[in-house]
Amino acid sequence: MEPTPPLGTPLFAATAALGAGTAVTAATEPNTIDRQAYRIGNAQLVIRFEDASELASLPDIARLPGAPDGVRGLTNLHGNIIPVMDIASWLGLKHDTSKVPMLLVCGYGEDAVGIIIDGLPDRKKFLPEQIQAADHSHNTLALFTRARYRDPTGVWIELDERRLFSEFTRPVSH
Repeated sequence: MEPTPPLGTPLFAATAALGAGTAVTAATEPNTIDRQAYRIGNAQLVIRFEDASELASLPDIARLPGAPDGVRGLTNLHGNIIPVMDIASWLGLKHDTSKVPMLLVCGYGEDAVGIIIDGLPDRKKFLPEQIQAADHSHNTLALFTRARYRDPTGVWIELDERRLFSEFTRPVSH
């Protein structure tokens, strides 16, 4: 297998380097919204291309005793120690065991955080009319949703990953 591209390599280049096929570019057609789509359990999620920095095989993860739900631990990627989130466990979802678990790295440098995803991501293009109204329910995921898109496969949720990650780094009040 090819070595994982360095942290900070744009995701579309990393996907190509991992042998996932043709390089995906973030170039967009007029009036389309391009996103990198991934799944965690039965959740369909998307991320802006500029927010994802790397895609890697799931590395060894050092567990953190007493870490909050959803924090799997820490891993070393290219000499950078990054936290790894398991959003599935946080949301009470089960990973799709028929897919190879991957690590999607969001952010760059010291701000990088890894998310465990199910299988390789895809590219999704949405039209403005596919944007859905905000979900004002009180479910956990709605609190961290930047946008929602509907296509023939269902609703895709664009997480505000920075806001989500900051939730896990807030001091616990007693």
